[in-house]
Amino acid sequence: MDESTAARTALALAPGEGESGFVSPGELATLRLDADLVVLSGCRTARGVVVEGEGVQGLTAPLLQAGARSVVATSWRIRDQATVAFVKSFYDALARDLPVADALRVAKLDALGRGAGPSDWAVFTAVGDPLVHVPLRKPPLFASRWVGPVLALAVVAAAAAAAYFIRMRRLRTADAR
Repeated sequence: MDESTAARTALALAPGEGESGFVSPGELATLRLDADLVVLSGCRTARGVVVEGEGVQGLTAPLLQAGARSVVATSWRIRDQATVAFVKSFYDALARDLPVADALRVAKLDALGRGAGPSDWAVFTAVGDPLVHVPLRKPPLFASRWVGPVLALAVVAAAAAAAYFIRMRRLRTADAR
């Protein structure tokens, strides 16, 4: 985000196949999005160049023009760890069928409850329709990080128990002969 000129403002993606990875506001505006929500969690993504008669020209307006109904973006620099915690809380609130503005409020209150400072939560803002509902669901239990290792441990324990009982049966059978 370059606040001195819109020409140097871009969304940075991974480069590939002869592409630079930079997507300009003009290119964003030509996309055909059918998105309820776009979240730009990078630093200063809600900022831009103030153009007289037009307002702030940055990344949010082109995404709305392209068809996003709501955009959540940041107003200043933010720490990565703070962003991860905030966005997780925001998506959890969206999964409870709250509209974007209410989910943003819940995430901000959660951040306050965790003891986060205003620089970690006040940075996020919604642009566009704040009443949009995003059809999200919480992932199933098996998508949690700890479920895979716990299931693997349970399988190993069951296999060890089965091997123990088979061995004990063989020993009893050998002793009975």
